[in-house]
Amino acid sequence: MNNLKESEFADYLFTSKSSNSAFEEVENTFYQLNDYCVHLLQSLQEKFKDIESTYSEEAQTKAWSEMGDADYIGSFEEFAEELGEKINISTYKFGPEDTIDFWSENVNFIAPTNILVLLYFYTEGCLKNLCKKLNVNKKDNVVRLIPTYNKSKIEAAFEYLKNNCNISYYPSEDVKVHLKEVNKIRNNFAHGDWDLLKDRMKKINLRNSFKIASSIFADIENIYLNNKK
Repeated sequence: MNNLKESEFADYLFTSKSSNSAFEEVENTFYQLNDYCVHLLQSLQEKFKDIESTYSEEAQTKAWSEMGDADYIGSFEEFAEELGEKINISTYKFGPEDTIDFWSENVNFIAPTNILVLLYFYTEGCLKNLCKKLNVNKKDNVVRLIPTYNKSKIEAAFEYLKNNCNISYYPSEDVKVHLKEVNKIRNNFAHGDWDLLKDRMKKINLRNSFKIASSIFADIENIYLNNKK
């Protein structure tokens, strides 16, 4: 699910083919976001490996075997009893029992969800910047993307590009379905609907999400270039 690569090795990111700074900014933004996400996931995965090496059942057994002789273990049990705790030395764990589950959720749910939401907002922001810089009317330097009850800001940006920038971009059915699903995830995230969020995140591939977002800007740039011929 989290098979992202650093930008220099990533073939799924938008790469501008024009000399227009608006598209170059999109490219740089996506590269920067991608590399941030790659290193975030890598650091969390390394932390999870450390946690597993300490708190897994095998690691716990090994830790006790390395603690020393029976006299030491007996004194540990007596010390625990003095504190009012009854410890079964064979099942005692060095640390909270849910530590592995806690860090597993960090790696497999919390981080991917945050990355997906960030990608959605970055896509929205890059589209808004394109609308501003490609506006042929030049009457207003402020772009207002107004969503409706059935249209997101991203969809409003597509309308703006068509009406104000001479760029008639119509997303494919796959892109529309993906954007709607990610918008639902964003709403679940914002409103704390964790059960729904977890179910939806099981179907999401982060690399594919970056690829789909990148395809939007690649298609828009192609239309822009064709219009200039």
